[in-house]
Amino acid sequence: MSLRNILFPSIVATIVWSQQTKAQENNIQRVDIKAKSENENASKDAVSKIVIANAELTRFGDVSFTDAMKRVPGIIVDQGTIQLVGLNGKYTQILIDGEMPRGLGIAGLNLKMVEYVEIYNLGTAEFSTQGIGGTINIVLKKIPKTAKHEISATVGRSDGSIANLEWQGADKLGDLSYSLYISADDANSNAEAQRISTSVFNPQGSNIQSYENLNGKRSHTQGIRFLPKFQYKSEDGWNIRFTSGLNFNRLTYQSADAYTYFSGARLPIEFLDFNVNSHVRSANASLNISNKILRDIGLIFTFGLGGVEFNDSTKNHNFGSEKLVVLDRSTTRKRFSNTVDSSLKLTIPTNDEHNIVGGVSASTRSVNNTQFQLDRLPDQTTMLSDLGTHATIDKYAFFVQDEWRFGKASSAYFGLRWEGLRLQSEGAQQLAAQNVSGVWSPIVQTLWQLNPERTDRLRFGVARTYQAPLDTTLITPKFYRPNNTIANPNIIGNSALKPELAWSIEAAYEHDREDSWSYSVRTIIRIIEDIQRQEIRYFDNAWWAQSVNVGRGISKRIDFNTTLPLKCRFENSPDIDFRFYLSKNWSSVSYLPKPDNLLTPITLNITASADYKAKDIPLNLGISLRYRDGNSILLNSTKREVSHAQKDLDIYASWKFANKAQLKLSIDNLLMPVKQTQAYYFDLDSTTIQNNRNRSYRSLSLKYETTL
Repeated sequence: MSLRNILFPSIVATIVWSQQTKAQENNIQRVDIKAKSENENASKDAVSKIVIANAELTRFGDVSFTDAMKRVPGIIVDQGTIQLVGLNGKYTQILIDGEMPRGLGIAGLNLKMVEYVEIYNLGTAEFSTQGIGGTINIVLKKIPKTAKHEISATVGRSDGSIANLEWQGADKLGDLSYSLYISADDANSNAEAQRISTSVFNPQGSNIQSYENLNGKRSHTQGIRFLPKFQYKSEDGWNIRFTSGLNFNRLTYQSADAYTYFSGARLPIEFLDFNVNSHVRSANASLNISNKILRDIGLIFTFGLGGVEFNDSTKNHNFGSEKLVVLDRSTTRKRFSNTVDSSLKLTIPTNDEHNIVGGVSASTRSVNNTQFQLDRLPDQTTMLSDLGTHATIDKYAFFVQDEWRFGKASSAYFGLRWEGLRLQSEGAQQLAAQNVSGVWSPIVQTLWQLNPERTDRLRFGVARTYQAPLDTTLITPKFYRPNNTIANPNIIGNSALKPELAWSIEAAYEHDREDSWSYSVRTIIRIIEDIQRQEIRYFDNAWWAQSVNVGRGISKRIDFNTTLPLKCRFENSPDIDFRFYLSKNWSSVSYLPKPDNLLTPITLNITASADYKAKDIPLNLGISLRYRDGNSILLNSTKREVSHAQKDLDIYASWKFANKAQLKLSIDNLLMPVKQTQAYYFDLDSTTIQNNRNRSYRSLSLKYETTL
């Protein structure tokens, strides 16, 4: 029996039970943001950050962290990648409890695990400074102080069906408290075929080739997660916390590409049938020990382990004209990575005006890729290729920081961090390579309170950040594509990549008052050296894509963010809160010609939302509208991409029909816009134009939550 067939009757039965036993408790309370204290601290700290509480993330009834973040002002979610506005996704650093994710990271992160989210535009020396575009720190929930049991179930429909079941329990035994979180999900996807049209023109403008590719995809994913936690607190100040996690995921995926040729030469392959069966298993554990030494010095020691095993088998059948087999390719891949990390942090008391913190950290990660590829040609000739690689990535860091409070409420933050990275790799088809880098990151931020009530403040900050090359861009084994063209190149790694280095400047004015109109205006300028771009070149009788360092980039951005409770203006008005966010950015890349030499195609981002809380019935309603523009952008010296504006409209309703139970209904992507992009590829002999048209789907989900 599938998970979906279990959820529907379970939800109905529990609702009936709750209605019978709790009918008298039909008054809903206003949802307060649980991270109120964190928000208050953020307004007083010199380090600039924005805090998003769990109540804000869960109001639409989302299950996954990624789905909830797409509605947060200043956040863009594109194909599952979370990014801060102004730069593309690779420049946004995501941490969990201040550390790099172990295991699967945020892929298996459910909102039940999250307490609140911190968003840093400049960062802090305490965390890694490897986030040129900013840092998102996800703070997980601590173990509850009292016994607690929660269950939630979600069913939904988009381009397929979605089901999720979550349970969380906690209790205490003397000085030992513990909790266990379990979740399981099942999802199917059967999207309409994607249509890609390609035309090739010679230098005189005459069409020399034209064809269309119809790409259909189907997938089925299943996953289960376990997250046990234990915490021991002694009377003499020892606090020992142990957290672990297990994730199991399975994916089956089928795709088919059918080529239709209208003019010019035909590519060798006209039909591709692609089947994937993959399994991912991950485990992680961390130990956190804290106490005070030498009377007053605070000490926090952490030690962590993490491992991910990825097994993947693919079968790729390639047919030419008249359905004749051109190539049968079977690939077996196994990727295993394990990480060991530790850190030590000391908090040294001085006086009320200073708070000095310092620490060191180190980690090592081993990545083993085993990949065997078997090709069978029409004459039954077979070729076996070993494309395996091995890499070791070592990271070291130390930091010191001081927050100095002066005057009555103003403060300044001074931080210095050094991070070093050493990567060593070798493979069956590559020479042994080594990549070593080290970056100093000074950070200075100031906060000036403008009135005794601390409702108006100015901020200013400067930070040095960097972006190390991704492991995949450094050590990717050669990946060969059927129908190799400039628009469909093979891929190869580049072990000589250097890190990107950036200086960022932030200035902001903030105004907030409890139960009143709050707003902020913020501007950020970033200058990036040694930008990495994927260049496409022709060598070894094929087109290849490889990441290289190319030059300097500049990004300038201004944000306006406001929240207006209607009751602060009209006393007897309905309980409605309005939120509005606008971001405008300008950017350029030095090595490409104007005017399309941008860092990102999105230059305007708008988010508007409204939340209504009924007075006499336990009902909340909300709506969220997101808009982002699209522009023409030169991605490299051979490729230009044109994207179009996107509009997303979501609505939700929550009904608290009992004191400890509620239903949440949400409908996402009501407008269902068709997503279109155009890509232009240039070489000396031709220009290739590719049009990509992809349908989007409306998503409907129903979530039930209860505390037992």
